[in-house]
Amino acid sequence: MVIHDVHLVSFRAHADSRVTFAPVVNLIHGPNGAGKTNILEAIHYLALAKSFLVSNDAYALRRGSPYFEVHATLSSTQRASLSARLAYVPKEG
Repeated sequence: MVIHDVHLVSFRAHADSRVTFAPVVNLIHGPNGAGKTNILEAIHYLALAKSFLVSNDAYALRRGSPYFEVHATLSSTQRASLSARLAYVPKEG
């Protein structure tokens, strides 16, 4: 499975961010608090529908936002293009 890009909406430190990955090796860098771990957590959410940091999904919601959404474009050896989307709305799950 290859991740081509991830789009984060109201996810932790990211109001609306898109990260595009290179096909082989990627390096995520930036200052403390910039949201590097948030990108990895979002990918984990798409894979397992849960965070590796906290047990309550509400903690991943950006302060003051009504929902969060994570969307990714992927590919595999069987399919040239796949799309995965996860959304969380408080009190709806």
